[in-house]
Amino acid sequence: MSVIQALAVKGDIIFADQFCHASLRSGFTLSGAQIVFFKHNNFKDCEQKIKKFSSKVKKFMVIESVYSMDGNIGNLPLARALCDKYKIMLICDEAHGMGSLGKTGHGIEEFYNMPGACDVICGTFSKSLASVGGYITGKDEVIQYMEFFSQGNMFSAPCSAYHAGAALACIEKIEKHPELVTKLHANATYFRNKLENVSWKPET
Repeated sequence: MSVIQALAVKGDIIFADQFCHASLRSGFTLSGAQIVFFKHNNFKDCEQKIKKFSSKVKKFMVIESVYSMDGNIGNLPLARALCDKYKIMLICDEAHGMGSLGKTGHGIEEFYNMPGACDVICGTFSKSLASVGGYITGKDEVIQYMEFFSQGNMFSAPCSAYHAGAALACIEKIEKHPELVTKLHANATYFRNKLENVSWKPET
């Protein structure tokens, strides 16, 4: 929410996956920018919609690494290709990918072996990192700008040392024990396979 509210303004255009979750949608509303939703993970549909707007208008694309409602993984290669082609800033919400996506849990860029592909990555400490707070990464000038224009930064208290320490400890544990990520994937596959084989009928 804070990233989008700070970077996008009235007159800009945001192209967003239709499965983007509530926090992102709150940012869309606060920004005042025009929102154009494209079909989930469908970048042909996205490109058709991009072509309808002037190249002079500032544009953003918003995707997620792992979509919270269905578990699909965002198609970073196609998103990055479109953003390069049409000079669009790519924002990725890593909330559900950090700690679970990629061989060592480092998220969507690791999963696709595309370090630096996202212009801005935002995420949370409250899921895989078992803490409170969140993070935003990007170029120095982008972060400096958001320090002054992001409402989430200006009107909130800083993350406590305890919570920052807890998140750091989780990151260190994941990096030292990548087998935890492998086990997570195995558990998810096992659970999914069992659900697919369940014969369930509603009560009458």
